[in-house]
Amino acid sequence: MKLLLTGASGLLGGNCFARFACNPNVQLFATHHDTSFVIPQRFTNGQDAFTLDLTDETAVWNIISTLQPDLIIHTAAYTETAFCEWNRKEAKALNIDATKTLATLSEMFNARFIFISTDLVFDGTKGNYDEHDAPNPLSYYAETKFEAELQIKNLVGNHVILRSPLLLGSSPRGMRSVNERLVKDFEAGKTVRLFVDEFRTPIFADVLARVIEEFAIGTLSEVTGLFHSGGIERLSRESLGRKITARWNINPSLIESIASDEVLSHPPRPKDVSLNSKKLHSVLPFTLPTLEESLNALP
Repeated sequence: MKLLLTGASGLLGGNCFARFACNPNVQLFATHHDTSFVIPQRFTNGQDAFTLDLTDETAVWNIISTLQPDLIIHTAAYTETAFCEWNRKEAKALNIDATKTLATLSEMFNARFIFISTDLVFDGTKGNYDEHDAPNPLSYYAETKFEAELQIKNLVGNHVILRSPLLLGSSPRGMRSVNERLVKDFEAGKTVRLFVDEFRTPIFADVLARVIEEFAIGTLSEVTGLFHSGGIERLSRESLGRKITARWNINPSLIESIASDEVLSHPPRPKDVSLNSKKLHSVLPFTLPTLEESLNALP
């Protein structure tokens, strides 16, 4: 199985790298963009990643036509909402145009295509969104991901779209996940403002990587379509922050609990984008761990 993985130095991509690099039945081709960053050994299992500018259409065509992978897992994206809002040209180039190129080539070379979208395609007015609910993006980032979804549906027959929630866990750079950033701030003695009325269904990146593996080469390798890939618990950012302080024995007084209406935000922040992921959970061959179980498994 030839597998092309994009975004190998990111939070989810790094955890996918770690999972597939240990599989002797996978010939892994992992790509990332930053030539100055070396992905730590614990994620690579001794395998190399190569640099590829996904916005360079010619370079992408050359790579895929040469490798002719059986599977493409596309995790690379600009995911910071503020960056995408103020750098729309760059966000479109990577999040939409590069995805379209990969999708086109995936169909051309008969490769299965797995794409990571976001819970932020919803406006947060109702929560508990399932796959039948209509997206209504509030940010340009979310717009790019929803547009990419539409491109994939139109271009690739053998595709899987996973709408990802807030991600936790360990990242190659050590600062990409919510827990890594919060712990860093807490250890510096900073007070962090967390919303009591902004709800998500977080999942750990290593758990989502295991889900992706099932769709790639496991029990779900023949399944196609759209799936919500949220965790099993709906909780506010403030509640999540308190679980993180408890896990690392951090003084919980460093959390300032506030309502989202107390902060002006552009673009607006959706209040409740919790995902109903029963469709996914019902077909997985394993039970998702609880938030506490995943937190306790972190170093």
